[in-house]
Amino acid sequence: MFKPKPMTRALIVGSLDKLETTIRSLHSLNAAHLIELPAEQDEFAHGRALPEAGRTAELLVRVRSILSALNLSTEGMPSETYHEADLVGTLEKRIDELEKLILDRHETLNSTESELATLEARIAELEPFADLGIPFDLYHGYKSLACFVGTTRENLGDRIDKITPNYHFVYGTEPKGIYALFVPAEAADEIESLLRDVGYNPERVPEETGDPIALVGECKERISRLKTSREKLREEIEKSKDTSRAFLCAAEEYLRVQLEKAEAPLQFTCSDNAFVIDFWIPSEIFDPLSKKLSSDVGEGLHVTKMESKGADHHGEEENAEEPPTAYDNPKGVRGFETLINMFTTPKHDEIDPTPVITFGFPIMFGFMIGDLAYGLIFMIIGLIIASKKSLDVGIRTMGWYLITGGFFAAVFGGIMFADVFGIPFHSAHPDPDKTWNSWEQILGITGLWGGYYHKTNGEHIKSMLTLTILFGCAYMLFGLFLGFLNEIAHGVHGIKHALVKVGFFLVLFGFGILVITFDAKVIKFSDLAKKIVATLPFLGSMTTVLIFLIPGLIFILAGNPMEILEFVGPFANMVSFARLAAIGVAKGFLVGAFNDLGIKPLTQGGGWVVMGIFILVAAHLMVLILGFLSAFIQGLRLNYYEMFMKFVKGGGTAYAPFGWVPKFVKPGTGK
Repeated sequence: MFKPKPMTRALIVGSLDKLETTIRSLHSLNAAHLIELPAEQDEFAHGRALPEAGRTAELLVRVRSILSALNLSTEGMPSETYHEADLVGTLEKRIDELEKLILDRHETLNSTESELATLEARIAELEPFADLGIPFDLYHGYKSLACFVGTTRENLGDRIDKITPNYHFVYGTEPKGIYALFVPAEAADEIESLLRDVGYNPERVPEETGDPIALVGECKERISRLKTSREKLREEIEKSKDTSRAFLCAAEEYLRVQLEKAEAPLQFTCSDNAFVIDFWIPSEIFDPLSKKLSSDVGEGLHVTKMESKGADHHGEEENAEEPPTAYDNPKGVRGFETLINMFTTPKHDEIDPTPVITFGFPIMFGFMIGDLAYGLIFMIIGLIIASKKSLDVGIRTMGWYLITGGFFAAVFGGIMFADVFGIPFHSAHPDPDKTWNSWEQILGITGLWGGYYHKTNGEHIKSMLTLTILFGCAYMLFGLFLGFLNEIAHGVHGIKHALVKVGFFLVLFGFGILVITFDAKVIKFSDLAKKIVATLPFLGSMTTVLIFLIPGLIFILAGNPMEILEFVGPFANMVSFARLAAIGVAKGFLVGAFNDLGIKPLTQGGGWVVMGIFILVAAHLMVLILGFLSAFIQGLRLNYYEMFMKFVKGGGTAYAPFGWVPKFVKPGTGK
C-alpha cells in the first residue's frame, strides 16, 4: 500500500515449435504484461497469428451476432456456468444450431415488423378515402369530368355555383377531412383557380382499384395475423434467450480468450526458428513463472531476467522503459482504484494515491451529507448494490463508495451534527411554535445529545466554514509531504523539485495560521478560531505567519523561481474546501424547509396526513439524490484538483496481464 508492486522485466526465448505451448502456459499464469517489440530487429520480425485465429475470430463474430440479435449482454450472468472441456466438444455444433434457430427467427421477426410498418402506412393512406366511401375506380378515367381531392382552409360557400351549377361534392364524416369535387372539364381551370384562393391542399389518390373500405379491412385483418405471428416469434425468441443465455456468454468468453492467445504472436518477434517474448511481471511472481514455464514447456525455452524496478526505483536513463503500474492495495482500498484511474494512472515509482482518496473522499462525502438517517440509507443501498453479483463490477464498486461514504455521513450526523432527517436530537434554540423543532420535542423526552454544530445556526455555520478550510489546509499539507517524498526519491535529480514542495508546504502552513489569526484577532468570525488561539496563543500572531511564509518563499525561489507565480495558489485551494461546509449547510436548510412543508399538514389530521407523508417522502428522496450527486462530485473535485495536483504526476501505464480470469467458463472437464 502507498507504493505499486516492484516489477521485473524479462525475456522468454525459445524455439518456434514451442510457441503454442509457451503461450498457453504464460496465459494460464495471468501475470505477464506484454511489451510489443519493434517491427524489425535484424532477422526477427513480428510473429504471425496461430493457424486457428481465423476460425476462432469467425466463431466469435457469429456468437456476438447472436447475442446482439437477442439483445443480450455478458454482464449480469452468474460465473463459471460451463466447464471448458465440455464446452469445446459441442461449441461449433451448438453455434450452428442457435444461429439457424435464433437468427432465422430474428430475420423473420424483422421482416414481420417491416411488413407491419408498411401496412400501417398503407392504412394511413387509405383511411381518408375510406371515409369518403368512393371506389378508387371512380376518381379516374373521365373525359368530360375533372376531379379535385383535398382540403381547404376556408369554406367554399356558394362560390362554385357562380362558376358552374353542374358539380358534385362528396364529404366524409371527419370535420376537417378530405373531400372530392367533380366538375365539368370545361370549368376545371376556373375551379382550380378558386380552390387555390381558399388554400387548397390536394391529396394524392393512391394507385389502387376497388373499395377503400374493403382494402382497409383487408389490411387490418393482415395486421392482426401478423401481430399474432410476431408475438409468437417474440415468445420463441425469449424462450431461446433463457435457454441459451449461459451458453452464449460462456462461448463468447471462451472464444475471446482463445483469440487473444492465437493473436498473441503479433506482439512477439520471431525468426524462422525462434521467438522472443518481452514482458513485465510483478517481481514476486518471476520465480514461480520461470518454474511453471520450465515445467510446462521443457527444454528449448529460456527465461531471462532483464531488470527489476521497485516502487522506490527511479530510472535515470532518459529513454528508459517504464514498467506498468500494478497497484498493491488491500481489499478494502482496492475498490477506490477506479476513482484513481478516472483521474490518471500513477507511474510505477510514484506514491499510490488510492489510500489517500480512500481516507479523504468518504470523510468529505460524509461531512457534506452529515445526517444519521441519510448515512444509514446510503449504507443500506450500498450494501444491496455491492452484494448483487449479477451487476456490472463498476456498479458494484459504486455500492462500496456508498457504504463508506454513508458510514461517515452517519458518524458525522450522529456525533458532530446530532441530526436525523434534518431534525436535531436536541435544539439549542427551541421554537415554541414548532412541536417538531427537535427529536426531544417529537419523542417527548429530554437529555438527548445536542451535537457540536447545527447547520441552521449562524454561529455554528461560521465555525464550520473555518473548520473545513483548516481541514483542507491539513489535507493538502499531507499531499505536499507525499509530493516531497516522491521527489526526494529521485536523488540528485529531484532535489530542486523537492525544495519547491518544501516551500509550498511552509507557505500553505503559513496561510493556515493566517486564516486562524485573521479570524480570531481581526474579524472575529468564528468561535472555533478563537478557541484555537486561546489554546495555542502562538497561532494568533502574524510573526508566526511570517516565520513560515518567508522561508517558504526562499525554498520556492531556490527550487524553481518560476513557481513563485503560483504563490497564492495554495491559499485558493485551501479556501476551496469551504464548499464542504457550504454544501452541508445548503442541504440542512433545504431539508429543514421541506420538513416544515411536510410536517405541518400532519398536525391537521384527516386527508392532510396523506399529503404531508407524500411531501416528506418526495422531498427527502429528492434531497437524498441531490445530496449524493453534489457530495460525490465535489468530493472527487477536491481530491482530483486540490489534493492530487500536490503529489501525483501520473501518465503511467496500467498493468494489463496477459491471461484469463474465468467468469463464465470453469477450466477443466467438470468430472
